[in-house]
Amino acid sequence: KAKFNADEIRKYKLEHAQLEANDIIDKNNRILGNEKSTLDQRLAALKSNAEQQVAIARAQNNAVQSDPSASGNTKKIARENLSKSILKIDRDTNDQSEKINEDYRKRELTAQNSILKTRVEQQAQLNEELANNEFATQDIRLKAASQFSKSQQELALSDYDLQVATTVLTDTELLAL
Repeated sequence: KAKFNADEIRKYKLEHAQLEANDIIDKNNRILGNEKSTLDQRLAALKSNAEQQVAIARAQNNAVQSDPSASGNTKKIARENLSKSILKIDRDTNDQSEKINEDYRKRELTAQNSILKTRVEQQAQLNEELANNEFATQDIRLKAASQFSKSQQELALSDYDLQVATTVLTDTELLAL
């Protein structure tokens, strides 16, 4: 009867640890899935998820290690599984962290490009109007036409830079841009 109580206690501890960790993971997944979450919030949620996954893996290992009916081989396998699980959790977390950082980098570059394009387009429009103004001197009209041309080149270069910075392109694709 004492073994039965110890088994119940082990199962309770394991289930309790898993439920607590899964509640936290669920909350963190909501943060990760929310586009309004900041970079720091997402990275913190990702780190917390990893900690909770490690806690679950440790609880599973502890359940095996504290089971007097488990063989030495079973306990050894549980320890090895714990080590492998922690290593996998670390790798997955690093991969996800890199992806989150890269997504934010691309968002930032896209926003900066949009701001630049708006400014350049406004200046280009003013220069085009000035270049076509019959009442402006020829010198002013030529300078405005030149500035308009430069603005158009700057817009094209801005799009090119954004493509190169946010996409993995082959050499041929780079040439096509």
